[in-house]
Amino acid sequence: MDRIRAREGRSMVPLSNANQMIEHPWSVVRPWLTRDDLLSMSMYESEEGVVVEVSLPGVSAEDLEISVMGDTLTLKGELARSAPEGANYMIQERSYGRFQRSIQLPGVMSDRVDATLEKGVLRLVLFKPKEERPRKIQVKAIQ
Repeated sequence: MDRIRAREGRSMVPLSNANQMIEHPWSVVRPWLTRDDLLSMSMYESEEGVVVEVSLPGVSAEDLEISVMGDTLTLKGELARSAPEGANYMIQERSYGRFQRSIQLPGVMSDRVDATLEKGVLRLVLFKPKEERPRKIQVKAIQ
């Protein structure tokens, strides 16, 4: 199937749906969403390890399942519907439902992981093994 990029790093839009959206913008509401699109995520490297931040509005810590196997991080959970069943939406951009997302880490991390959920943002710090962390070496001056 021919596809075009919707946005860099996001899902793909089938060409037939893109044409339909131009002709009838209200008749097609983001049909190209995949389950990966349910989670807005950032990942960066720090001195200690890899930091992953995920937007999870309305999700409690008890509803999350997080696992690391080798160099793969997997998040599972459910984004709850915020409006009552049968609501007549005028605009619906928020996604809901069960999700599962796996991402590859830039290497195998140690067993130590810190996870916090604050104000709808999950923050994971996956620590590097000690042998891979930069060590500061003190230079002694000899006179």
